[in-house]
Amino acid sequence: MTRKHLLDVNVLIALTEPGHEHYQKTQQWFDSSSNSFWGACPFTETGFLRITTNPAFRPGPRTLGQAAWVDDHLNGKGPAALPVVAVSIEVGYNQLLRRITGRRTCPVCKSIYNIYLQQPRVDELCDLDGTALTRRSDDTEEVFEERMRAYEAQTAPVVEHYRARGRFERVDGEQPVDAVTAAVMNAVRRLRG
Repeated sequence: MTRKHLLDVNVLIALTEPGHEHYQKTQQWFDSSSNSFWGACPFTETGFLRITTNPAFRPGPRTLGQAAWVDDHLNGKGPAALPVVAVSIEVGYNQLLRRITGRRTCPVCKSIYNIYLQQPRVDELCDLDGTALTRRSDDTEEVFEERMRAYEAQTAPVVEHYRARGRFERVDGEQPVDAVTAAVMNAVRRLRG
């Protein structure tokens, strides 16, 4: 009997990130499931791309080696036999810097604010419960600059890898969330056309 698997974002990350704690286990499972069909929906694929191309993502760098693994293992496989595509959500340097360094979180209710873009009504206090907001220790300009250098060195070549194969598009990430989501979904449809 042929088994069918619907992969989620976590499994895709574990499959492609050698530094992930479940990398070996998912590799073994994937290799032993060669007679199975697997699939992932566009939302899962978009989630995977958004997480793994985010400079804050730490399990491992986004490299040409990882792109090659994805192409070799996932490209055109599964019941839909769709090609792997890449969509980059583009946000300007200064806007990214404001999004990262301005982020604040309520430690009680987990509400997220941004001192530049989505300010609380009272400076540094949660609108819902009045708790003092906190800032992540890595939400600094220095860490941001380090992440951007890593992106340029490690991930930018992946963009060229997929662009050269006609499987890459950019999306304006400075639009409202709904517009960005729609643009990503439209780009995926066009690329898979």
